[in-house]
Amino acid sequence: MQARRVLTKGQLYTILNNHGRTFTVLKITNFTNKEAEMAETIEREKWHWFNVMEDLKTQGGLDGVFIDPLSVGEHGCGGKTRNGTIFYITRVANKFLLVSMTQDEKDLIDAFAKVVEYRPFCQYYNRVGQLTFEWDKVDPDGRFVKLEKDDEKTCLCRVQ
Repeated sequence: MQARRVLTKGQLYTILNNHGRTFTVLKITNFTNKEAEMAETIEREKWHWFNVMEDLKTQGGLDGVFIDPLSVGEHGCGGKTRNGTIFYITRVANKFLLVSMTQDEKDLIDAFAKVVEYRPFCQYYNRVGQLTFEWDKVDPDGRFVKLEKDDEKTCLCRVQ
C-alpha cells in the first residue's frame, strides 16, 4: 500500500511504497481513487488563467502564450499564442478539455497534452469553423459516438 501526501505548490512530497523504500518526487500530483489527476496547477479548486499560461510555458514548453483575463468564464478562458493563433479552452477538472483555435497549431495541442498528461482523442471543426481538439478522461469512445451524431461538427476524426 502506498502512502501519499499532497503538499502545496513548490514543496516536495515523499511516497513510501510497500517495500519500505522512500522516493522524493519533484512534481506535485494529487491522487483520487488511485488514479492520478491531471497535472494542472490548481489553486482553490480552479485552474486560473495565470496558471494556464505558466503551465503551458513550464510544463508544456510553449512560451509566448497570453491568456486574456477578461475572457475567463466558469469553465474556460481564451488566449493567443506567439504565432497569432487565437484559442479558447473549456475544461472540467479531471474529466475533459476542449481547445478550439483559429488555425492549426500543433505546438499548442502538444503543450496542453503535456500539461494534462495525455493526448486528445479527436478533432473537428465547430459550428463557427474553428478547429477543435477534445480530451476526455472518462469516456472518449462514448463522447466520440455523441460527436458523430452532432451535425454542427464537421470533419470529425480520431487523433493518435
